[in-house]
Amino acid sequence: MAGPLSYRGAMLDNLPPAVAGVVAAAAIEQRSLGHPRIGTEHLLLGLLSDSGCESAELLTAAGVSVLAARHMVAELVVTEPGSGPPEGTDLTPRSGRALDRAGRFARRNRAPDVTDLHLLLGVLDVEGLACQVLRRLGVDLAGLRRAASGDIALDDAGPASSDAGIAATEAVAVPSESEIRAAQPSCRLCRAALDDTLSVTTVEAADRDGRQVALRLVYCGECGGTIGVVP
Repeated sequence: MAGPLSYRGAMLDNLPPAVAGVVAAAAIEQRSLGHPRIGTEHLLLGLLSDSGCESAELLTAAGVSVLAARHMVAELVVTEPGSGPPEGTDLTPRSGRALDRAGRFARRNRAPDVTDLHLLLGVLDVEGLACQVLRRLGVDLAGLRRAASGDIALDDAGPASSDAGIAATEAVAVPSESEIRAAQPSCRLCRAALDDTLSVTTVEAADRDGRQVALRLVYCGECGGTIGVVP
């Protein structure tokens, strides 16, 4: 059972309904990944988990799926061997500030309550690990901020071809609609669509002479099956 939600030792009660739902989903993601506290990356996963909310629609339009984001979080966040989640559920300082910023955005817009869009703006505003995840997935963060603010249409928040914070080799290519219609590659083991689950990781291996070499493996993020090796 998850313990009470807290931030800097203080219990967090009476969160706005939309925010409470996201934080609850984030806590589930945090504990399932074995991470000790809820970071902005888990708030991002919480926002993505409700496919019917506006922030999830914006993120999906930007080329982000919950599976791709979850596997990216698992790659970026390293836990110490033998460590486990605490009895309580704590927010990291950045995720706590993201909640604070969400409240400020709501007050600035004279909104009656804090919504998931305000929380998305808060997550983007504090430049935590969630932003690193989005950059690695090829998202134009400036366009996403504008979309969440209501300045541009939903479809205008698509992934950028380049971003100042990410090298071109790190971006995940998003196929065009015609390419998607032409072919839907799937994992030969679990049949999951690879455009949602394809991942890359680096592992150390020993050659015949016992020397350590680094290999970049392409694998299915759904079942873990190896697809191949890339240079």
